[in-house]
Amino acid sequence: MWFVLLFVVLVLLSIIHLWNKSPYHPLLVYLGVWVIVIGLWSLDEVFSIIGYIKVSKEAWVNLSLAHISFVIGSVTATITLIYSQNRNRKLLPRKIIINKSDSLKAMKISNFFLILSFVGYLSYIYVVIQSVDFGAGLAVAFKQWNYEASYGQLAMFGGLSGRLYNLPTLAIPYNVFLISIFPEQKKRLIIISCIEIFFLISPRRAILIQTLMVVLFILLLTRTIRISIKILVIPIILLILFSFSQVVLNKGQGEGIFGGLKVIYLYITGNIPSFDLLMDRNREGMGLMSLSNFYKFLNAIGYRFENVDLSIDFVNIPTPFNTIPYNYYFLMDFGILGSSFVIFTGAYGITFLYYRTMTIFKYLKMEYFTYIYIYSYILMGILFSFRENVLISYNALFFILISIMVSLYFKFQTRIV
Repeated sequence: MWFVLLFVVLVLLSIIHLWNKSPYHPLLVYLGVWVIVIGLWSLDEVFSIIGYIKVSKEAWVNLSLAHISFVIGSVTATITLIYSQNRNRKLLPRKIIINKSDSLKAMKISNFFLILSFVGYLSYIYVVIQSVDFGAGLAVAFKQWNYEASYGQLAMFGGLSGRLYNLPTLAIPYNVFLISIFPEQKKRLIIISCIEIFFLISPRRAILIQTLMVVLFILLLTRTIRISIKILVIPIILLILFSFSQVVLNKGQGEGIFGGLKVIYLYITGNIPSFDLLMDRNREGMGLMSLSNFYKFLNAIGYRFENVDLSIDFVNIPTPFNTIPYNYYFLMDFGILGSSFVIFTGAYGITFLYYRTMTIFKYLKMEYFTYIYIYSYILMGILFSFRENVLISYNALFFILISIMVSLYFKFQTRIV
């Protein structure tokens, strides 16, 4: 079953590439990611790298329906929007002149983000110091830090302090976006970004890696850098650093860097067999998992809905594992048909945002930060769609709302001609 799905995805990937000829089309990124995931997973069938359990036909059918729904939704949006734009030039934005004072205003926001990030980092480190025994040695403390962040006191680290600690997830991409518009501020923005990157360094590497991927997409979308073979150095360096960190955290199964690479292989491909085992979990219904942020809002204004635990149980595949593809929550909430509709609608909306973002490139101004940031964040979400759904997280909603506020601020400061 898997080789049929791989073949179909490869064919679709080739068609979309020849048809659209844009490396940033969401469907191209989506299909590219899943070609890699399914292709790597198939190696276990031949070489028994991990020795995965046999995946059921039902799991492959559910994954196939998710992919088909995304493809249909994205293609439908593409056809519709191309048809509309060829006949309605009003979709193109008006030319905009940025006030000379915008550079100063933009830097004030950057400095403000830096201060808030520092406050969030101090509150985070305060909890770390209380949770971890640094007197036991750096290596032991690092492992305790990783454990506490996953399951202990730091797992409960949230609220306003938690949001401020994660603020560099937005602040760093904002700085990178400014570089494309105000290159004269480049050195200062790079220094600020490096400080904020330091704030994100912890055994919980996911946020840092995701932020760096958003930055990479912003650099590409704003044409600050061009796609080239040299860019491949970035993910290679990240893979090496990740492998090394796995060894430091004693997750390499005593096999050194090779063990670390083996863990990376597990992280990329283990979602397929774990998805198979977790499909039988009790389904919540009512969108309690997918729309958890909406229900939290209703709770805040007086309605009472039970908070649903979005964590994933460990299952043996045969290695203990607990990550799943992005469609898992939709499947648990809405069933097969409902999840297919949600994915179709989401793919349509993402593709609409893609064309809107591409349209405004000729008019790259401060007020368009929201488009660039959200679309880059979505591309990052698609990139990691094989093992999680970052787009339904509280952080995603929080930072997207802040990016909209930033863009609205500059919109009202801008003279339209």
